[in-house]
Amino acid sequence: MIEFSNKNEEAEFWRTHDMVDFLDDLVPIDVKFVRKENIAKVENSDMIWTKEKLEHLRQKRQEEFRNTSYYASQPQPLFIDGRFNPDNWNGGDDVIRDILKDLYWNHYVTELDDVNRKDTEFIVYISSFSHNDYTLYTIITKEADLYGYVDVHSYVIWWYKNRGNTEGLVKDGRYMTEDEYLYLLNILTRVMQNIE
Repeated sequence: MIEFSNKNEEAEFWRTHDMVDFLDDLVPIDVKFVRKENIAKVENSDMIWTKEKLEHLRQKRQEEFRNTSYYASQPQPLFIDGRFNPDNWNGGDDVIRDILKDLYWNHYVTELDDVNRKDTEFIVYISSFSHNDYTLYTIITKEADLYGYVDVHSYVIWWYKNRGNTEGLVKDGRYMTEDEYLYLLNILTRVMQNIE
């Protein structure tokens, strides 16, 4: 695995590289297959996570901050005007961290080779890596549409310790938008709901 001298060097590296280039370095923890008949593709009509729900969580965090602490840092959201905010801090909308931890503790993962399977139309591959108090999750999604076209996307999410800043939310080598974040939240929530 690559060693970094500081978090800024690591952040710059992941801004300019794609996790797909390092697939051989990932080690699955356990095996769980998820097929399309168990998890439907997330459509707008059945979204669990919405912008309104994230905004409600942000407002709730602001209210908690006003009522409880004079010494803590002001909460900052993950997204401002739909774009990733690298200065986010305990904004209330960082729910992906809890979802990923829940999936990890439920030992959800597929073998990386499953991404190439022809008989599976929907795959979510999740890997976790922790080192020197950093936690890094990689997610690879594969979806086939009705016409057989396949979309494969890679996501990298990382943070230092368990503090309030999510340092990176990257999709296919660039920072995620809020819409992409919501889509991923809904996919991961569906996966979590379908773990047996």
